[in-house]
Amino acid sequence: MPSAIEAIGSASTTNSSWLEYTSIPATYDQLIIVILARRYGNDNTATGTNLAAQFRINGSWCTDHAQTNWNAYYTSASAQSDASDTEFFPVRRFHAATYYNNNCTGGSAFAVLEVFNYHDNNSQTNDVIPYWKWQAMAPSPYKNDSSDGRMMRVAGGAVANNASTFVPIDGFRIKSDSGNLGSPTKFTIYGVKYD
Repeated sequence: MPSAIEAIGSASTTNSSWLEYTSIPATYDQLIIVILARRYGNDNTATGTNLAAQFRINGSWCTDHAQTNWNAYYTSASAQSDASDTEFFPVRRFHAATYYNNNCTGGSAFAVLEVFNYHDNNSQTNDVIPYWKWQAMAPSPYKNDSSDGRMMRVAGGAVANNASTFVPIDGFRIKSDSGNLGSPTKFTIYGVKYD
């Protein structure tokens, strides 16, 4: 059981391509990142866009993320994996509200990430790889006639082996793959300590 959960920092934006925080201290056992994202604009495609994320490791943005995830849409479910990606994707099919033919000004996505082993500097390579898991949802702003609940996602990922000498993770950022992030888009990073 955690002995303490403390807010490390947060970031928010009303209209920008990236939202980032770069002052994560290496003094906790685990990180929890809570994300609320919005996007604006005309998006009438079924695929939408992705909410992408990147970790910064020892001052440099990581370009070798890997992830495996399970998507549950309102009509189907699927598994997929990505390797050696510059970013990883907490949310896929992230839509602006115009896709749903309603009067909202933007779509929403929510995610909670747990990041483990983010500052381990011991000599065993397999132990120093930061890894994470998350749950996310990108719902329709309104339930429409097709009962479109959009997507839920359960996933996990890791920074590749070749980045193991660059720990600790000291930053995190998100972006919309298409268009800018809208308001309110924000995330808060919490540090978890164990006795």
